[in-house]
Amino acid sequence: GVPCRLLVDETLELEEPYATGVFRIVQESLQNIAKHAQASEAIVELKRAGDALVLRVQDDGVGFRPGDPRKPQSLGLVGLRERAHLLRGEVRVESAPGAGTRVDARIPMPAGEGAA
Repeated sequence: GVPCRLLVDETLELEEPYATGVFRIVQESLQNIAKHAQASEAIVELKRAGDALVLRVQDDGVGFRPGDPRKPQSLGLVGLRERAHLLRGEVRVESAPGAGTRVDARIPMPAGEGAA
């Protein structure tokens, strides 16, 4: 129910395990937006930057304090980090009350991977 803009480098061709890993990070990020953000828009951006795949999912929602204790049974952000870690990458989450949320993932990719 949240409009989403998709900005993807059209020359990017992801093979496994990158395709599934990126899909799951995007999926979980968008689920978090739908559940919690009360956003009017989300933006998903995916591109290659040097030797890494860079993914950003951003919303204009209510935001939160990333340092606050997480709710019991809430594994969304942990899952994002674990998915990126499996690909030797990392995830950063930036948010503040009233300022929306941004999830940035950086995943190393060997030279020659990802090119169409």
